[in-house]
Amino acid sequence: TILSPEGHAELNRQFIAATNQKHSTVKFVDAPSQSRLNAVFEPLLPEGKLSPAHYQHILSAYNLADASPQEQAETLFCLSTAFARYSSSAIFGTENDSPTILRGYAEALMQKAWELSPAIFPSVDKLTDWSNRFHGLHNAFTCTSVVAGDMQRHARQHFPGVLSSILPLAWA
Repeated sequence: TILSPEGHAELNRQFIAATNQKHSTVKFVDAPSQSRLNAVFEPLLPEGKLSPAHYQHILSAYNLADASPQEQAETLFCLSTAFARYSSSAIFGTENDSPTILRGYAEALMQKAWELSPAIFPSVDKLTDWSNRFHGLHNAFTCTSVVAGDMQRHARQHFPGVLSSILPLAWA
């Protein structure tokens, strides 16, 4: 797991349970739920970017310390896709709201993937579009189900093995 279970056993259980179902009835859009998520994710995202320690933890968790930047980027991109899905109405969001910190985490994973290997992305315009959608900037349509689906299609076309190793079967 890329998240620390210490002090967050119930939250971890809910994330794991969500991987076994196409749609979740558990939603994290109310203030107490968002506070719990923030307590876990904010320390991982100083200034909205992956902390160096957390990035190293991800590399270790996925045995990527010696992998090429492109391999690392593909994994981060697919993790971003997964967290976009977690934030969507299918899992922990609703039609009108989604957990802000999960959107931010998905976007930080995507930005790190871009930093490592821009070549895995369709274009800089698509990166900007996805980023705007995660943050609701420039009147971008913010539905994370749409972003997750778009990213998933791209990953399935260009690095399907990495995607299938990360996305739960129930989400296929």
